[in-house]
Amino acid sequence: MIAPTSKIRFDKSGFYFIGLVGIVLLGFWPSYFSKIFNGTENYSFYFHFHVAMMSLWLLALITQPILIRKKKLAVHKFIGRLTYILMPLLFISVILLTHFRINDHARIVNNQKLYGPHLMVPFKDLLILGTAYIIAIVYRHDINIHARAMVATGIVFI
Repeated sequence: MIAPTSKIRFDKSGFYFIGLVGIVLLGFWPSYFSKIFNGTENYSFYFHFHVAMMSLWLLALITQPILIRKKKLAVHKFIGRLTYILMPLLFISVILLTHFRINDHARIVNNQKLYGPHLMVPFKDLLILGTAYIIAIVYRHDINIHARAMVATGIVFI
């Protein structure tokens, strides 16, 4: 006899992503947030733009499943459409920040810049994030695939 499988409750994923906010705050406290609060930050616009875009994405990951849980489908769809603007802006923020950091910190040997493996990290994450997002959009009418793909976009943050 085969045991019945329980359904995965994606409508609770927003609450788990709230925990991700704590992890982000802890992880970036020494290098970013503490410097804002003690007045020693000297980051460029690119850093702040990137933080804003990532924060908006995390906010969407938190609110969307909660809206589904509360049966607020119209608001969920509206925010979903806003991500068509947010996701490209998020990509732009990563590219601009990476470009700024490369030019700011590039090592020069024999008059040539050495970019090294640190260039691959943000683009690997963008590839994963973009793939998961495209899957979520293509399968937006199939809740199981859509929800799994959206959760995968959050896993990139970890």
